[in-house]
Formats: sequence, structure tokens, C-alpha cells
Amino acid sequence: MTFNLEVLKQELSKYGTIIDCSIYNEVNLEIKVKNTTGRQTTYDRIENDFILPYFNKIDSRFGGGYYKSAFSKN
Repeated sequence: MTFNLEVLKQELSKYGTIIDCSIYNEVNLEIKVKNTTGRQTTYDRIENDFILPYFNKIDSRFGGGYYKSAFSKN
């Protein structure tokens, strides 16, 4: 399997409005979602299923109506 940004965006859009979901410099993934229905456990599952097999987590925050995270390529 390979990382698929479009599949990640589809999954994130189920739980909120995507403000940013981009790969920068081919190695950094940044995500910001205006949360509507997701919980912390929802975003933990998305990270585990869609992101962590390909990227290392740098930072992840959930609160104030937003989910924000940053990852770097393995």
C-alpha cells in the first residue's frame, strides 16, 4: 500500500471541514480540520489507519473546535 492523500481527505471530510491537508516539501504532512462531528478517538483512528504507516507524528492537537496535526515522512 502507498499513502493516498485523497483517501485521507475523504475520511477527514466525514467529520468536519478541511481547512488544510497538504504535503509540503514532499516529506511534511499538515492537517487542520474545523471539527463538527469527530471526537479525539476518531482522529486517533484516522492517524493510525491512514497516516502513521507512512509518517511520524510531530504534533497533534484536538480542541477548541479544531483538529490540527503535523507529520514527517518515515
